[in-house]
Amino acid sequence: MSAESIIKSQARKKLSKNGWTKPVFALGVLLVFFMFVDVIANTGVLLLDLFENNSTLTLIIKIAYSVATVLVMLLLSPALFGFFRMFYTESEYKMDDLLYYFKSFKRYVKCILFVFSYILRVFVPAVVLFIPVVSLYAIDRFVFDYTMNVFLYNSTFVFLVVLSLFALYIYSTKYFLSIKFFCEPDTNGINYCFKQSKKLMKGMQGRVIKLFISFIPWMLLCITVLPAIYVIPYITQSMCISGKWIYQLSRNEQ
Repeated sequence: MSAESIIKSQARKKLSKNGWTKPVFALGVLLVFFMFVDVIANTGVLLLDLFENNSTLTLIIKIAYSVATVLVMLLLSPALFGFFRMFYTESEYKMDDLLYYFKSFKRYVKCILFVFSYILRVFVPAVVLFIPVVSLYAIDRFVFDYTMNVFLYNSTFVFLVVLSLFALYIYSTKYFLSIKFFCEPDTNGINYCFKQSKKLMKGMQGRVIKLFISFIPWMLLCITVLPAIYVIPYITQSMCISGKWIYQLSRNEQ
């Protein structure tokens, strides 16, 4: 049996033992949080479209509105880390973990700083990796003036986006354990989480990538919302177990 199969088996056992109810409910709360913000954002955009599209003021308002929406998403991101914490703990699932980083101002600020630190570490690689996507759009827009074959353009565009996202995921696996360290009791500094992850993930990134690829068929099921309610907790628990495995393996090798 492969390591990926063993990890998935352990994840299913833990979910069966502790029950799917709390993880599914916690995921539902997360979805409501972020969908609420998304609905408000889309409603705002629709209202702004009622104004003259070429108006400079309208464009500025749209940009400001988009920035505000992203900031709200970031301010709610500690709920996501509370969700991860629920799966990293050895004990039974606790709904309290979902709001763990909202219960203390110090924890909340630390979590926001961690998110910003993570974004800053992957921002430049993300920009570089998405150059092909931007270049294709620019060629279609400014060189061919939207006259490229629609099917060819759309298929190439989607392929490049998926390829860029996967390449970014491969790069970001060096920080895979940073979330594990951060979700531990508040004794680890932010820089410590990233430095330790980079150190321990050397030679281990392939294991995370293989586990991720093995979940692609499951991810395809998430095209409809209902399977995602069960697939996301399953993937999250598997990834958390993988993090613990990799941590122990790396420590033993060193």
